[in-house]
Amino acid sequence: MSGDARRSVGAAPDAADAPNDRRDTVFEVRGLDVAFEMSRGRSRVVRDADIDIYREETLGIVGESGSGKSMLASSLLNAVVEPGVTTGDVTYYPPDGGDPVSVLDLSESELNRFRWEEVAMVFQGAMSSFNPVTKVRTHFRETLQDHERNIPAGMDRARDLLESLYLDPDRVLDSYPHELSGGMKQRALIALSLILEPEVLVMDEPTAALDLLMQRSIVSLLRELQAEYDLTLVFITHDLPLLTKLADRITVMYAFNMIETGSTDEILYNASHPYTRALLAATPDLNVAVDEMHAIEGSKPDPVESIRGCSYHPRCPLADDDCRSEEPSMFTVESGHEVACYHYEQAAEAIPLRGDANSGRGGGTDE
Repeated sequence: MSGDARRSVGAAPDAADAPNDRRDTVFEVRGLDVAFEMSRGRSRVVRDADIDIYREETLGIVGESGSGKSMLASSLLNAVVEPGVTTGDVTYYPPDGGDPVSVLDLSESELNRFRWEEVAMVFQGAMSSFNPVTKVRTHFRETLQDHERNIPAGMDRARDLLESLYLDPDRVLDSYPHELSGGMKQRALIALSLILEPEVLVMDEPTAALDLLMQRSIVSLLRELQAEYDLTLVFITHDLPLLTKLADRITVMYAFNMIETGSTDEILYNASHPYTRALLAATPDLNVAVDEMHAIEGSKPDPVESIRGCSYHPRCPLADDDCRSEEPSMFTVESGHEVACYHYEQAAEAIPLRGDANSGRGGGTDE
């Protein structure tokens, strides 16, 4: 493949094929790195990430534990905790043509406003996000007060949000967090994150601690909220079947790198990276016999190790000398579908998917 066939992940496709243009871009990420200095060396947990996130879309970011997806999510809000160091460019484009915002250059006071009023984040553990000795109502009121918002109007919005999430506002607002079930706490946290009407909602494994029925319910509610409030969603998860119910596009991460990005259907039916195909083949499915599911052999690299070439080559059946010597750039497979693999054209034959289960839609999260 010639070098002119390569370009960075997330770069806009040709104008004739582009589903979005710059006016529709809400986040532009270029050359993003997140690193931690450790006693045994420097650990890079996000490596040279490039992607655009489009307004009112749902972008799913999927990968196994420790792939860097949570660090990528935190970087969108410049919220990587010390001693982590974030470098590169994260540009936020406000609605209605406002001036672009360089997120990594914001002051602490500017970040405090940005993180609630423009972009909000929902973390995995709802209980740890609430003060256990403070009623839920107080969390809403204090958030409104800290951002100098009209409290009566804001509390009316809180009630509307809670009702949209099929919660009884009086019961939830007058409860302490421990008095609510896991699903109720998670929905209350989603309502709290939306109280200041942010443009973007970043969700880091928001359903990980919930049972399958509640996961399905949360995903269904998120679709409704997105339509009602014109939200852009960034949904981080290791659960690929769950993601297929919500995402418009999917980015796959492996070993701190973004390795494939495309529409949900393109990723599910026409995955081109060997890791993505192996991940699909390993996904549990209630409709498939256990002996038809195949674990991915080997283990992911240590974040401190410096791997030459493609980070997946030690586990990849297609790896050759090129893969071991030079990291691949992104190749364009179809409009908007990009993959970092020298041998993407051979991946389908080398790593077949499971018949009609290849979509990941046959698992326990189907509606």
